[in-house]
This record gives sequence, C-alpha cells and structure tokens, in this order.
Amino acid sequence: MPARALGYSPVMDYRADQLGIQASSGGALLVEGTWYCPALPGPLIGATAGLRAKTISGEPCQQQITARGPYQLHRKDGPDADGYERRSCPAQGARPALMCPLRETSLTPRDGRAKVLQPPEDPPRICRQTAITIAPDIGARYRQDLPYGSPAWHDRYATLRNTIEGLNGYAKDPAHEALAQPARRRVRGIAAQSIFTALLLTAANIRKIRAWRPLTPDDKPPSPGGHDDAGQASATTCPTGNSHPPARAKPDQPQPGKGSATPGRPHHRPPAASHPARTRHQAHARPDCHHGQPYFFLLNLPVVAAWNMFSSGFRSM
Repeated sequence: MPARALGYSPVMDYRADQLGIQASSGGALLVEGTWYCPALPGPLIGATAGLRAKTISGEPCQQQITARGPYQLHRKDGPDADGYERRSCPAQGARPALMCPLRETSLTPRDGRAKVLQPPEDPPRICRQTAITIAPDIGARYRQDLPYGSPAWHDRYATLRNTIEGLNGYAKDPAHEALAQPARRRVRGIAAQSIFTALLLTAANIRKIRAWRPLTPDDKPPSPGGHDDAGQASATTCPTGNSHPPARAKPDQPQPGKGSATPGRPHHRPPAASHPARTRHQAHARPDCHHGQPYFFLLNLPVVAAWNMFSSGFRSM
C-alpha cells in the first residue's frame, strides 16, 4: 500500500504457498495478483502451482494463464485517492468478454467467447450488482496490475529483476560499500542497521554518478533559462550549489587587467601558455565541485551522528 500511494505499480513473484486464490471481495477472487470472476475454473486457478509441482509443462501452463483473460474483472472506476476501486463482471457491458447464464445479455452473439459452464449456485454480489467496491487493504500485499505469468509480466519482471540484481552486486563490492559484509557494520538493532544500509546505498549512488559525470560532454546546449547565442553560455551548477558561468568575454569588450583595445586596431591576445596533455578525467573535471569533497562531508556527518547516538545508548545500558 505505501508503494502504491507513492504512484508505483508493483511487479512481483510469489512463493509456492502464495499461489492460487489469495483473497476475495464480494465474490470476486484475487488469483495471483489479479481480480477474477468467481466462476474461474479450477484448472486455471492452479496452473502456476501445477508448473511448480511439475505436473504440467511450461506450454500448457502458459495456455491456461492466457485462458484466464476473459474471466478478469473490468475496472469501472478508480482507484481513488484512498485506494478504493470499482470492478464489474466481465459478462457485462456493450462487449462482454465472457458468456454467463446469470447475464442473459452476454449470451448473444455466440461468437466463440469463453462460457461459464458452472455458475455459482448462490450468486455473490459481483454476479448480482452492476459493480462492487474493493477496499485497498484486501489482498494488498499480493495485488499487481499485470496478470501474473503473462508475457507482459515476464518482460517487465525480467527487466526489473536484472536491474535490482545488478545494483545488489554493485553495492556488495568488497572494495567499496561491501553491503554483504556485516563485520563492516558492528552495531546492534534493526534501526541502526537500516541507517547504515541507507548510507551505504547513498554512497553507491554517488559512486555511480561520479563514474557517469566524466562520460558526459561539457559542451551542452544552453538551458531554457540561459542566455542566447549573442551572450554568454548558461551557468553550470555544481552539487555544492555554486554557479560558475564560463569565463568568456565578447571579442569587442576589454577584459579587466589586460589593457583595452585601441580604436581602429585589432586587439591581440597574448599567446596561450602551453599545458601538458590532460587525461580524460582531467579534461572533464569541474574545479569548483572539489571532486567529491562535499559528498564525503555529507556522507560522514550523519554517520558520525548516528554512531554517537547509538554508542551513547549502549554505554547507558
């Protein structure tokens, strides 16, 4: 729920004991993260469990997961600001995806759509009403927008999983953050460990940014708020907050301390001093950024404060 409140759409996998029916509301079934009609056949409900138990192979399982589609509830409204949403029966509407004896208008035309062969003997609210309201806390830990096991789910999950695994390996590098080595964080309590973990991940992100910055070109186009081509280029802002516009004067303007141009005579610039060849990192360096010194200060200040807080608490125990 907190992730959804921030605007995220979870894409997750399930353990073997979490497969199948996970929750229900008004007769609707939450099967592996998606709301379905209560007449969803049992073999379709247990498709993924059968694949895990090796009672069916991959292709029949994928066919059964695809066959769940017509039974999926339609989103009629929401979710609203509080997370409540309205869902309707798939056999309703101008173009029903399912044929059901409880919804007579869905029986025509007979065009090969899936048909409910065994409707509930005691129809629940989802079968009697136009729509039902589903609260945000019902099955919140299992719900996801993409149908579990579908091709769209596999594509999205594979991308996100590879990204997370890459970040885990990056932060566990023993030469840098060493997130996998608890001996580097000898402090008790989940609160203290959470603080140090957050700081290590912050350091890993900063290390990524510092590795990326030398690879970016310095001659970027001016920002919308900068000057046009007739004036100077827009200023570059360092992580420290200091702005430093490039020292570049117009040809017809004198520079302080270097004399003034005589009217009618061209202004000759002194020859530039020779500089040794610069490395790639030096060519892209920004002197006013101090090469990570503000990062070092900002990173160590909360570390020292957290250590003093927890160490004083240990001494008082």
